[in-house]
Amino acid sequence: MGKLRSKLINSVSEKDIAEVVAGLVKKARSGDTAAAKLLLDRVLGPPVVLDVLERLAEVESKLASYESQQTEGRHVF
Repeated sequence: MGKLRSKLINSVSEKDIAEVVAGLVKKARSGDTAAAKLLLDRVLGPPVVLDVLERLAEVESKLASYESQQTEGRHVF
């Protein structure tokens, strides 16, 4: 696998890469959503799914529990 990868890398020039990227950008700009997704994934990284409201509710619940224990005189860490 390493030899194959080396041969592939050595067969592609910086100009080749620049032309491929330019073509990808052109397609993305023209409305090709697959090209836009690929471009953005490569530039920004894949999207991270966050459920902010669920995480916030969990933090609030833990904080309320902690505060309740503090007012009762129990110290839980």
